[in-house]
Amino acid sequence: MIWPCLRSLFDLIRPWPSFRYAVKSYSSALRVKTPAGYEDTYYEALLQLVPGGVRLHSYNATGYERRSLAWRGSNIDITLILVAGALLGRLLPLKGHDQIFGCIATATRSRLGKDRFPTAKVRRMFSSFLWQAWFYRRLLKKLGVKTLFVADTGERAFLKAARENGCKLVELQHGVYTPNHPDAIPHLTCLDADDQGLLLPDIVAVYGSHWADAHSQRLLGVSRRVRPIGASFIDQLKLQRLSDDREHVTTRLLVTTQGLARDALISLLREFLDSCKLPLRLDIKLHPAFDPVPTQYTEALGSDNRVNVILGSAEPDTYSLLAGCSLHLSISSACHYDALGLRVPTAVLALSNHEMVLDLVEAGQALLVRNGTQLAQIVESRSWIPVPLEVANHYFKPEFASNLSEWIPSG
Repeated sequence: MIWPCLRSLFDLIRPWPSFRYAVKSYSSALRVKTPAGYEDTYYEALLQLVPGGVRLHSYNATGYERRSLAWRGSNIDITLILVAGALLGRLLPLKGHDQIFGCIATATRSRLGKDRFPTAKVRRMFSSFLWQAWFYRRLLKKLGVKTLFVADTGERAFLKAARENGCKLVELQHGVYTPNHPDAIPHLTCLDADDQGLLLPDIVAVYGSHWADAHSQRLLGVSRRVRPIGASFIDQLKLQRLSDDREHVTTRLLVTTQGLARDALISLLREFLDSCKLPLRLDIKLHPAFDPVPTQYTEALGSDNRVNVILGSAEPDTYSLLAGCSLHLSISSACHYDALGLRVPTAVLALSNHEMVLDLVEAGQALLVRNGTQLAQIVESRSWIPVPLEVANHYFKPEFASNLSEWIPSG
C-alpha cells in the first residue's frame, strides 16, 4: 500500500480546477486494453463523451496498480483517504454511544451465531466511516462537483459527504441486483427514502428495465429512484461483438469463475472435455479476488491443449473474452447478464449457488447444465439459446453516457 498512498497524497494536495462531475472508480476497473491504455470498465463512455469530469479511484486489487489510463483527463488517487480513515478509526474512535454499538453487536451475533462484530469492532467501523466522510466532504468541496457517480453500494462515506455538500449521488448497479441487495429496502409506511439515517443514493442507475421492474415495488422503486441507464462496458464492446465473425472459427467457450464450488466445477469441466472431442477452445477466466491462484485449475485441466486458464488480472480481460466467445458458462455470475447484453448465449452450471440466476433459465434465456456429458451434447450440436436484440436491450439499455448525462449540470 505504500506506493498507492504516496501517489494518493501527491494527488490530493495538488491544486485542481472545478469539475462538473466526478466518478469514483477502482484500480481493478482498468481491464480493457487499447493502444491508448486501459479503459475504465465502469465509466469509459461517460468520461470520453461528456466533458468536465474527474476520475477518483482507489487501489483495491493487486495486478492493476501500474496500468495507464486510456482517458487523458484528470485522475485522482484517493487511496490515502481509505487508509487514513481506517487508522483514525482505531486511534481516534467516536466516544460514547455504547448502547447503540452494543445493540448492533447483539443483533448481528443473534443472526450470525458468532461474535464476528463485537462492540469494539462496530465502533471502529463506524468511526472509520465518519473519518472517511470528513475527508471526502473536503475533497468534494475542493473539486466543486455537483454530481458524483459511484460504482457500487460500498461508498456510504461518499454518500454522507455528498449529501452534506449538496451534491447529487448516483450509484451504478454492480453485479446482480437481487431482492436482498442493501439498497432493496422494502416499501413500508414507516420508511422514508429521504430519511438521512438511511443513507440511500439519489439515483440507483441499473443496467436495464429488467432490474428496474424487479424493484419497482420497493422503497427506491416507488420513490422513482431506480432508473435503467445501461453500462459503459456493454456499449464499448457491442461494436467489437458485431465486428467479429464467429461463423468460420473454432467454437470458443468461456467459463467465468467466482471461487464457488471449485472442485465440482473442475469435475464438470473434466467430464465435458473427456466427452467432447471437438477442436474447441475453453477459456477459464478466474475471478481476480476469489480465485487468485490458478494451480488447482491448471493441474486438473492444463494437460488438455484446448484449455486456457487466465488469471483475473491477466490479458485478455473478461469482457473481451465474453464479446468473442460462442457460449458463456458460469454458476451464478453477473456475467450471465453481461453475456445477454452482448447477445452472447449463456448457460447456468447447476452447482452450489446457481439458484440465484435460475430466473434466466425459467425465462428461457439461458440453458441449465447439470453435468459435463450434457454440456458436450450442447456444444457438439451448437444447441444453445440465441439472444434477440430486444432481450439484450431489456437487460442493458443502450447509450449509457447519454442516459447518465441527465444528472450532470450544464456548463
